[in-house]
Amino acid sequence: MAGVAVAGVCADSIRTRTKVSVTTIRKVFLIASCTGIAVFILVPGYLTCEYKYGVIACLCLCTIFEAIGVTGGFVPNIIDIAPRYSSIIFGISNTLATIPGIVAPIAVGEITKTGTNEEWRLVFFITAGISLFAAVLYGIFADSELAPWAQGKEDPIEMEVQVSNKHVQQGLATVNESCEL
Repeated sequence: MAGVAVAGVCADSIRTRTKVSVTTIRKVFLIASCTGIAVFILVPGYLTCEYKYGVIACLCLCTIFEAIGVTGGFVPNIIDIAPRYSSIIFGISNTLATIPGIVAPIAVGEITKTGTNEEWRLVFFITAGISLFAAVLYGIFADSELAPWAQGKEDPIEMEVQVSNKHVQQGLATVNESCEL
């Protein structure tokens, strides 16, 4: 959670204190995130059991780098490109993002049948490759400009509220009683 807080504050500070475009900020945060994940996921494949705390540290750093990408990169980018539809887009993308979480354990089980270091190294290399591929794709195609299809006339929200005098008097009496205590 520390990565989320730090990345969010940093991204907002850069956005308000510099003339760097929002698209550039999103790209830098996500590319840094994916690159950090790729680096720190590869290290455990070369560590032995004597370095178990090093493995734990690397996996924790992967989580911190993931938070950087989430908070400064793709999640706020959804709001940037389509604020009116961000909840729908996030729901669909998050649903699709669960597929790797279902497929990955099956694939890892097939790759690591005997559990050797070489098999696990292959898993880590595949993971690093996917992370770097995502960084390249995002770096090329990401944009934070409001999408044309997300633009529309702003409909003012109008709401009619009917309050009876009886309810107003009861509410005021309750407030007055609370204040006197």
